[in-house]
Formats: sequence, C-alpha cells, structure tokens
Amino acid sequence: MWRIYSRNYLKKNRTSSLFLFLTLFVSSFFISFLTTFFYNLWTDEQVRSQAEGRTWQPTILTGIYGVLLLGICSALLILIYHAFEMTKEGRLHQFGILQSIGATPRQLYMALMQEAFALAAVSFLPALSLGIGVAFLIIWYMGKWNQKLQMEVVVQFVYSPGLLFLTAGLCLLTVWLAAHRTARRLSRIGVLEAIKGRPEEMRWRVKKRHFFRSLSSAEWEVASRSLYARKRAFTTASISITLSFLVLSLFLNFWAISKASTQQTYFERYQDVWDVMLQIEGQTIESELLQKICELDGVKEGVGFFLESEAEKTRLILDNDTYQAWKQEKSGELPRLRVSYEDYSNLEVISLEENDSQSEENYQIFYQIRTVSEDKISKVETEIQNLMQGRLDYRLENRQREWEDEQKIRRGYEWFMEGICALFACIGIANIFANTLGSIRLRQKEFARYQSIGFSPDSLKKILTLEALILACRPVIICLPFNVLFVAWALSISPPTFWDYLKVIPILPLGLFIGAILAFTALACYLAGRQILRADIVESLRDDTLY
Repeated sequence: MWRIYSRNYLKKNRTSSLFLFLTLFVSSFFISFLTTFFYNLWTDEQVRSQAEGRTWQPTILTGIYGVLLLGICSALLILIYHAFEMTKEGRLHQFGILQSIGATPRQLYMALMQEAFALAAVSFLPALSLGIGVAFLIIWYMGKWNQKLQMEVVVQFVYSPGLLFLTAGLCLLTVWLAAHRTARRLSRIGVLEAIKGRPEEMRWRVKKRHFFRSLSSAEWEVASRSLYARKRAFTTASISITLSFLVLSLFLNFWAISKASTQQTYFERYQDVWDVMLQIEGQTIESELLQKICELDGVKEGVGFFLESEAEKTRLILDNDTYQAWKQEKSGELPRLRVSYEDYSNLEVISLEENDSQSEENYQIFYQIRTVSEDKISKVETEIQNLMQGRLDYRLENRQREWEDEQKIRRGYEWFMEGICALFACIGIANIFANTLGSIRLRQKEFARYQSIGFSPDSLKKILTLEALILACRPVIICLPFNVLFVAWALSISPPTFWDYLKVIPILPLGLFIGAILAFTALACYLAGRQILRADIVESLRDDTLY
C-alpha cells in the first residue's frame, strides 16, 4: 500500500501534503521550543532558589510548567487532528474504490498512518532543531542582560539527552493520537458510503441570527451561507488564527498599558529628581566624594542618602547640606529622592551628623546627581567613572540609558510574541490554502449552480472576495469584545487613563498582523477562484481519477 498508493498520493497531492507538513512542523517546533525554554527556566529557578533558601519553589514551578505544556500539547493535538480530518475527508471516494478492489480496513489504516509518520519524520528534524535554537538564543540574550545588570546568578543554557527524548516522545504521541483517530474512523467506512464520498450539496440552513444575514447584498448572503456550510473545513483556521490574534492583541494591549504606567510612575515621576545615580556599599556617606561630584562640570545638584531600618522604624539619612536645605524649605513634603516612600509607614528624616547609630552593618549608599541639561548626562557619567577609577564596589545608573534599555527589552518581548503568534497563525493560513485549493472541484459545481440562476462573472468574483474578507475579519470581530473588557479592567487598576492608552495603543503591529492574514487569505481565494472560473466545469464534473 505504501509503494503503490501512499507514496504516489503524497507526490501528486502536494497542496494537502504541504498543509500537513506545515501543521506538523509548527506543532513540533512549539513543543520543542517550549520544553527547552521551560526546562531552562526551571533549572535557573533551581539555582536561584538554592542560593536564596527557597527549595519549595521549583516543585511548584514543575507543576505549573507541566500543566502549561499539557495544555499546549492538547491544543496542538486538536489542530493536528483537524488537519488530518480535512485532508482525509476528501479521499472517501478513493477509499471506496480501493476497498472495492480488495483493500482491507487494516491496509487502509496502515497506509494513512504511514503517510502521517512519513510527513512527521520529514518535519521533526528541522522543527526540533529550530525550537532548540530559538530557545538557546533567548536564554543567551537573557544571560547577556543578567551580566549587564550585574546580577549574581546569570542564566545559562542547559540541555540533556533526556529532554531530547521527552520532546521527541511528545511530538510522536501528538501525531499518533491525531492520526490514529482519523485513520481508524475512515478505514471502517463501508464501501458504498466511501464511494459516495462527501455530499456535494451544501448545507444551506443557517442560524437565524447569523451576522451576515442582516446584509442585503445577494453576494454577502451567498458568501456567508457558503462559509457556514463549510465551517467544519475551516475549524483549524478559525482556532489557530483566532487564538493567535487573541493572545497577541491581549499581550500588546497589556504591554502598552504597562509601558504607559512605567512612564508615569517612574520615568516621568523621577525625571526632575535624578539623572545619574551612584550606588556604593558602605557604612555611611562619603562627604569628600560627594563634594568632588558636586564640583564636576555639568552637575547641578548632588545628594547623598541611605536608609537604615530598625524594628518597625526606618530612618532616611541625608548629607548635612541637603538636610539643611530641606529644613529651610519648610514645605512639609519629604525630600525629592528616588525613593518610594509608600513602602515605609514610619519614616524619620535625619542628617548625617544626627545619626548616632553605632552599627557596623553595610548599607546601600546612594549619591543622586542632577545635571544642568539632558545632554550633559553622559558627560557627567563619564567623569564620575573617572573619579571612581580603581574602585570596584560601585554601580552607576544613567536615567537616559535606563529608558533606552527599557524600550529595547520591551521591543524584544514584542518581537518574540509577534513571532510566536505569527507561527501559530501559519497553521490557519495553511489550512485556508489547503481547503480553498483542495476543494476546487466541488466549488466548480457550486459556482456552476450560481451561474445557472443568473450570477455574472463579476458577482462570482465578488463572492470570493467577500469570503476572503469574512475569513480574515472574523477573528478580529470575535476577539474585539475580549480586548475591550481587558483594556477596561486593566485601566481601572492602573494609573494611566483612557486618553493615555490612546497614545500608546498598538495599532501598527496589530494592523500589520491583520493585514498579513487578509493578504494571504485573499491570495488563497484568488488562486482558487482563478482556477474555478477558468476551468471547464463539464470536464471537471466528469473527472473521477484516483489521484
């Protein structure tokens, strides 16, 4: 069966074979990437937990990652199952012919399973390698940022043979479960039922409150009814495109609100408070060092401070000059420092000379510097580095660079999510191509009926155009209410207002995502429509070949 039928079918039906290959490839990539990424996060958390004495946390993360991976594999299993369903459903007539000439149900079952694992074998190696490679690049990038931020524990990429066997096993298990159910069902269909094949008549009974029934155009009515009758064929496309757009839109909306919140509560809040921050671990403020910093060219103001906590009381110790200037203001407000005073209920502000603490404990000593203008920040930072030359116990922060790093990190997360969602949407796009190009013969019969009742060629083209619009825009319509509710909830618990959100609303990335889906859907409908409208319909109806 493999040599006579299955191998020839894969060669001569490249559209459906390509659709199955892309589905298996994307599914295997997701499994490979997520297992590798989760494993590295788990091992990294193990190292950090042991260093901090939190041995219980890796156990919880193991359960969380296991549940997430199980849910993702279940979703991919559904997608693969629908992919097999759609490619095999159109072959009932062929199965009937094969059974009539002596093929047994077991032979048909084995042929279908051989096709599935042949495509899986071709897709597994590049998918597994790509998944591991993408996870490695992300972990490597995270490690670079750990080093840049001078973190004690730097994340490192780890992999093991056991993880490779687990990943391959999960991929094979999802393919077997999806292909087994489809192959078993189709191999048990009776000869007469199989020869009859799929019914050519469309199911025109549509729900009374179907969205497109309210439109008066005959083409809209026909397009919506035709898609409704073939809705099972586009199940994979509906699931993958809707889920990918929903995840992307929710993430980008959350990211936009988070960005506006960070801008308001941190960067704008402290914009006039500090420009350069020098942090040293020590026992008290070095007055001589602070004086040298204040004498640098471009420095407008320098403040030295640190926090000392005792029991339920916290003391904010300022350098003497800053303390005297603050007392003379008599404004009743706390000093303008990069300190979140909300975190301290009982706070006492004292000067350095009033601090009578005899503790030999080391504190984080901060030297907060303001410059005369924005363009002096980098110069002042360089001069402070020269001033601290030879010392290794300090950390220097630049407000401008922090903002730039913040934007780079955010953009990196956005690219990552956009890439993942785009790959997930590729399953739906491949499903649309497979169904539109794989059902040309049935669509020819359908369009012949339209022509018989007076539809012009322009009307037929309009029907295809409207089908493309419905397929591409339906995920947006479904996801829109969820995004509205999410944005309303997020704004209700965060500082930004609705007008602040409008300034950062992610129109461009979402618009590009929708545009790409619309473009590929339109291309699939165009390629199928060109063959439908140009083909000899009578000859197509008479075609009854095996392949």
